[in-house]
Amino acid sequence: MVYCVLRRHGILKASLFERVEAALATVRPTLAGHGGDAELVEVTGERAVVRFLGACDGCPASALTFYAGVKKAITEQVPEIREVKQAKGLGGGGDAVHFTSPFAVHEKEGWTRASRLADLPDGATRIIELDGHSLLLSRFGDTVTCFENACAHLGMPMDHGDMVDGIITCPHHGFATHSKQVSA
Repeated sequence: MVYCVLRRHGILKASLFERVEAALATVRPTLAGHGGDAELVEVTGERAVVRFLGACDGCPASALTFYAGVKKAITEQVPEIREVKQAKGLGGGGDAVHFTSPFAVHEKEGWTRASRLADLPDGATRIIELDGHSLLLSRFGDTVTCFENACAHLGMPMDHGDMVDGIITCPHHGFATHSKQVSA
């Protein structure tokens, strides 16, 4: 509750990750108009790494889109970010959306099996332990979402949070976060 009040009154500012994500959100409608999207991979210090998804991944115009759209939006709206890098080599373009495991440093290291799809019924959420991480897996039709079972701000468990349209809300203080989605 205190966290929400401090955020509401501007005493506690949005995190660097949240501000970069908000800047990225300003270019998403343009990307979506061409069948693509962009994912914020990481923010460390003065650097942000962004990955194109969908039709933007591998598109011949992606360099222009990256520099004139994504990089410009982030550096203008979040001046602390001085370097914006594009994650490359993770997909083949076209209409497919490609994701890598959050635990794999490089694509060549591969995926870590978390669960069989048949073991996760439609509409269900399970807590699993994987490589030392507590995770929440949820299934909605052909979409599986994966959350770390810890609030991004306070580290409190999220397993009793409300989940709507791929967004989970912390049951302790109301912080909402997006999941990583993969096609089943």
